[in-house]
Amino acid sequence: MFAVAKVFNRDYGANRVGPVYDRWDRASQAVITHAQYISRHLECPRAPGPAVVEGAFHLGPVYWIVHYAIDGVQLMDYWR
Repeated sequence: MFAVAKVFNRDYGANRVGPVYDRWDRASQAVITHAQYISRHLECPRAPGPAVVEGAFHLGPVYWIVHYAIDGVQLMDYWR
């Protein structure tokens, strides 16, 4: 999962958001379409900086917590 998180955040940081969206689960994709997600990111073409994945931890049978930082700001995502 750590390798997947690194690729995901590298793509996001480089504003390659199509592959980012493609990794979402169906429930998340039901909230916003691929075209809408791409359109929103085109409005903000510059990412604040590269995401550095610091760790990925398994949380139960399905979920992961991914800790990362962007421009020194510590962030955390829950992945399914």
